[in-house]
Amino acid sequence: MAASLLLSVSSLHAIPLMGANGKEVDFAGVLKATQTGLVVMIKPGDEPMEVPWERFDLIFIEENHPKIYDAYNDIYQGEKEVVLKLGTFKGFKTYDELMAELKKTMSEPYVVPLPSSYDYWLSRYYERNRSYDHDDYIRARREYYNMVHALFDGYRVRRSDGTTVRYHYYSYYGSSYSYIVETTGERVLSFFSNDKSSFHAALDYISDHPGLLIGLADQLKANHKQFVENGHTNVQTDYGTIGYMLEKTIKNLERLPKSRSFPTGMKRDFERFLHVVNEG
Repeated sequence: MAASLLLSVSSLHAIPLMGANGKEVDFAGVLKATQTGLVVMIKPGDEPMEVPWERFDLIFIEENHPKIYDAYNDIYQGEKEVVLKLGTFKGFKTYDELMAELKKTMSEPYVVPLPSSYDYWLSRYYERNRSYDHDDYIRARREYYNMVHALFDGYRVRRSDGTTVRYHYYSYYGSSYSYIVETTGERVLSFFSNDKSSFHAALDYISDHPGLLIGLADQLKANHKQFVENGHTNVQTDYGTIGYMLEKTIKNLERLPKSRSFPTGMKRDFERFLHVVNEG
């Protein structure tokens, strides 16, 4: 960045730095040190900008700003960047930090109801097809079994009284208990981004229990808000900006419980979003 951008600024929390030309400049904030310079903010509300190391008086920095000088030494020793968050950047979250939070959202288990019995799903199958025979029964049971395993396998099933069911449950017809199970956003989107024989059973499930998707959508809205507040929505990913990817995924999650089909485009969107989350 041009040296002329080192302009004086008046601020209660200003960070004074000496330029190589001997002029002292007040900065609103210092975000991080990189191999080429300091990422700073001139005035509150300005876009962050990078000023090359050679534009600064490093002796002044060593004597007056030990944290910045330590970061400079770390860079000299080979670190790619050192996040400082000084001044107006206090509380600021970097893109990498927000991506780590997004990955955490996708990997943390959350609780949803578990379907109560084969009989319920078979009645839904009959409503959809208006026919029934033994082959239908076997097919619907297999579809239900595959759906439960794909979405929830590996997580503990609990009854409404809090006790854990030792084995995965598939039919508790007439039981006085309700059942809950844990899954993750990663597992749910992986299910819907791959070809599965149990999509009809899954669509039946989410039409009655939309929290499987709406709950995930609400969590992603909180992530999206953080990207907005920290000015990172326009960061490009392999398939568009991170803001666009989050908005599209949230919209699809909210739309799917009302759908009776699963569009190919939605499958592709979920697959791409998982790629962005996992690859950063």
